[in-house]
Amino acid sequence: LTLSALAGLLQPAGWVAWLPGLLLGCWLLWASRHLKGGWVTPLTILAVVALFYGGLALAGRPVTDAAVRELLLGPFPQGALWKPLSPDLLAEVDWAMILGQAGQIGTIVIVSVLSLLLNAGGIELAVREDMDMNLELRAAGAANLAAGLLGGPAGYHYLSDSVLVHRMGGRSRVTSVVAAVSC
Repeated sequence: LTLSALAGLLQPAGWVAWLPGLLLGCWLLWASRHLKGGWVTPLTILAVVALFYGGLALAGRPVTDAAVRELLLGPFPQGALWKPLSPDLLAEVDWAMILGQAGQIGTIVIVSVLSLLLNAGGIELAVREDMDMNLELRAAGAANLAAGLLGGPAGYHYLSDSVLVHRMGGRSRVTSVVAAVSC
């Protein structure tokens, strides 16, 4: 972003790119302060997606037209972006190299467990509710095993995101499920 590009954003053709995002942000800000419940953000996202594709259909424009106008992400490389692990890949694993990294792997496990406990403790303080740490450790462990099998990194509770959802009124695990599904 440069000052010379700012003039292009203020042209009517540039509004198509940034005005919907600005309106969506204003709506989410207003809704988070005036509407209670964790349903506001997921329903808003679903409504915006439906409006976008419905608007394309009503205008008689194909989705490829939106892609050409750079209203969608892409283009993506041909073929799969992600290839799942398969048992035949085990023959290609260099087990000696993995064993040589055992110290680093152990460090990642210890740091992740400590970070999870610190973040969960911070969440407890922020929301003023007790958490079952044994349950949280087991849930994070299961999620990390699944992520590892699918090629993902280690993860744990995010203090800022959890507190934000709590303050926005999300008191159920629905928001977590929606976040996981969207990823």
